[in-house]
Amino acid sequence: MCAIAQSHSIGAVARLIITTRHASEPHAWTLTLDAGEKSEIRPAALSQGTTIEVRDLFYATPARLKFLKTDRSEAEAVREVVRRLAMSRPDVAFTLAGEERAPVTWAAAPADDPLARLGDVLGADFRANAIAIEAEREGVRVTGFAGLPTLSRANTLGQYMFVNGRPVRDKLLIGAVRGAYADYLPRDRHPLLALFVTLEAREVDVNVHPAKTEVRFRDGGLVRGLIVRALKEALMREGQRAASTGGGATIAAFRPVTMARRGSYDWRASPARPVPMPAYSGKAFGLAEAD
Repeated sequence: MCAIAQSHSIGAVARLIITTRHASEPHAWTLTLDAGEKSEIRPAALSQGTTIEVRDLFYATPARLKFLKTDRSEAEAVREVVRRLAMSRPDVAFTLAGEERAPVTWAAAPADDPLARLGDVLGADFRANAIAIEAEREGVRVTGFAGLPTLSRANTLGQYMFVNGRPVRDKLLIGAVRGAYADYLPRDRHPLLALFVTLEAREVDVNVHPAKTEVRFRDGGLVRGLIVRALKEALMREGQRAASTGGGATIAAFRPVTMARRGSYDWRASPARPVPMPAYSGKAFGLAEAD
């Protein structure tokens, strides 16, 4: 329903074309919205899946055009939206194409590898330094992956949170993450993570923000406490494992290096041997003998 509402909103201020085909259908169907004017649904050509094409954004409302940023900035904002959608639905393949960059494709991730899609979106560094998060209490479940404290940024743009599959930027969730990492990171550094909160729909209100980016939990303390505990336990567990594997190498680095001696080595043949002092003749150096 949220995606349909957003499509209608975009179609009211731009030219929007939606083409879709189910695997069981003999052909695809397409729908066009031009400044709010909806066309009839017509047959179309498409192998399988859904394509959404947006052109001439805000052409129907010229007053909004002056509030747009550069094409590159707006393209990155669109990319961020698709990135969040891709993380929330790893079972669906996504392709993003535009004029600013080459097309990006995220293939459908295998069901037995929950980190595959997150690694594709967030990068190989996140996949190599991520720890699994899983906790449940009183009907609230938290899953996902969080980066080690050594993998951090100067802002919270690398933090992705989802509530019942919906991407959100909620202050309560961000505060919970900050509290969990308080003993591991300074205040100006923030971890990378992707957390998924699942609970009954009646336990959360998703209509508290016009953009649907914030939510309100019926029991916010329960959700916050569960996230903090899950992250702290995972970080503690991972920290102990890292210390047990890396401590030996660290201690070995401080040990003095012992050089093996050769059996025939003679220090007197070394160029660095001490130069023998001349024998003392009883005369003062630099003084001539008196007559």
